[in-house]
Amino acid sequence: MAVFRKMFPLIMVIMTLLAINSDKACAGDPDMLQDVCVADLTSTLKLNGFTCKNMFSAADFSSMVISKPGATNNMFGSLVTGANVMAIPGLNTLGVSMARIDYAPGGINPPHLHPRATEMIYVLQGELDVGFITTANVLVSKHIVQGEVFVFPRGLVHFQKNNGHMPAAVIAGFNSQLAGTQSIATTLFAATPAPGVPNDILAQAFQIVMAVVMLAISLDKASAGDPDMLQDVCVADLTNSLTVNGYLCKKNFSEIDFSSMAIAKAGATNNTFGSLVTGANVMKVPGLNTLGVSMARIDYAPGGINPPHTHPRATEMIFVLEGELDVGFITTSNVLITKHIVKGEVFAFPRGLVHFQQNNGDVPAAVVAGFNSQLPGTQSIATTLFASSPTVPDSVLTKTFQVAISLDKASAGDPDMLQDVCVADLTNKIDFSSMAIAKAGATNNTFGSLVTGANVMKVPGLNTLGVSMARIDYAPGGINPPHTHPRATEMIFVLEGELDVGFITTSNVLITKHIVKGEVFAFPRGLVHFQQNNGDVPAAVVAGFNSQLPGTQSIATTLFASSPTVPDHVLTKTFQVGTKQIQKIKSRLAPKK
Repeated sequence: MAVFRKMFPLIMVIMTLLAINSDKACAGDPDMLQDVCVADLTSTLKLNGFTCKNMFSAADFSSMVISKPGATNNMFGSLVTGANVMAIPGLNTLGVSMARIDYAPGGINPPHLHPRATEMIYVLQGELDVGFITTANVLVSKHIVQGEVFVFPRGLVHFQKNNGHMPAAVIAGFNSQLAGTQSIATTLFAATPAPGVPNDILAQAFQIVMAVVMLAISLDKASAGDPDMLQDVCVADLTNSLTVNGYLCKKNFSEIDFSSMAIAKAGATNNTFGSLVTGANVMKVPGLNTLGVSMARIDYAPGGINPPHTHPRATEMIFVLEGELDVGFITTSNVLITKHIVKGEVFAFPRGLVHFQQNNGDVPAAVVAGFNSQLPGTQSIATTLFASSPTVPDSVLTKTFQVAISLDKASAGDPDMLQDVCVADLTNKIDFSSMAIAKAGATNNTFGSLVTGANVMKVPGLNTLGVSMARIDYAPGGINPPHTHPRATEMIFVLEGELDVGFITTSNVLITKHIVKGEVFAFPRGLVHFQQNNGDVPAAVVAGFNSQLPGTQSIATTLFASSPTVPDHVLTKTFQVGTKQIQKIKSRLAPKK
């Protein structure tokens, strides 16, 4: 590597003079305002991202575009094949994408940067010399091998080179639907319109003879979901006992902090579910801290299942390494989007939505998953509801799984405002006020509760403002059954009565409390939570959300009454019960005709 470090300036100059400008760019992805917004690539309207198609299917969330090696018979001996929103329209607003990069022996992916994404690569085959350069002009480089992962921080110049005698290939994950690429040579020497960057600027920048490259790059500092970056890297100090959102930064770091062999080999699947998830997140790769991306490997035995679960803090995108899978996710409209996927295919699961994968084949299967969070979190539905510590009260579960409830639709952290107000074009005459939650709602239903929203659908002036409210009324014994808000944190204020409330963390710990009139309680975004009135008098709360359209997935309805329904064999294995019991619950939860 000493020779490689010494030769890097020369490589950077010579190998990049005619580099090709690849992917298109997209500035900080727009936040989600519904479960999915499948890109209408035929629309001529211009906005940050794409307009939404009216109709979509599972095909919009998958692609075989990176299933095979790309042709590397070009000047650089490499090819980047994108699996971004241009190839997979369902990625629009989901903030994640993938790519496959193939390298001939001696091939290079020349120095470049991604202005709007951190990149994390997994080596499919071969070996590579890789590196990135910090704004302090320090080269962080490493030799990586098959099964190893490596991270390139957002906005920093980086490269990969195959110095071996065999072809190499990687799968790259990005925390943007359209990460963008600026190839250094093309940017400086082939910008349009002609003549591009003036010659006198280039001559002075490169000191005429271009012997040493001295580039001072001003970089953006953002990462969606995870804490924003305030420096090039903030390698997690996993030994520090101080608690922050993320981790404190280590004073000293090396290339080891940005790589790992954690997901190089198949995991043991001899367990109840016949699957194993092995993470390559910030706990294994400390350099991921603040970078907003991570990976995992999931292995499935024949018949194995990764049971219904959610990721409160990330969208997930999988690439099938081997075998075949039946996968699906359920929208907050209770529609099941499902597909059979094969080796080389990719599929995306929107942030916060319940989803699953099952290997119905006769041979093992495996995927590599990319997430747009350094620590996405997981809530396995069955474990969350039936094995939390302490356990969810039986009275809550009994009432929840006997009947269904229809709740509002979902939305995630709202898009940033670009003007003072952007009042939604609805039919309402009064834009900034509403009496929608002024009076108690009728609670003479199965659950003895009613949620009345004061969101953008009722108050058009909320559009782009990132906030809304609701009123929830509870009859004596009434319950707001276990549910999630995939794209909003909720905070309630007790107007009258008393409630038993709780939420369950991704560590499966139940946080519960008895709250009274005048008290407030917060339910973190994406986590399963509930409220129950165990008193003898009615109760009511006002809820505040950090979204204009906060959304709800009622757990029982989502799993047992979606359209089409989740297959019985998925549910029987998930809940470890017989088909008759599953069908009995489904019949009780089925929409009334």
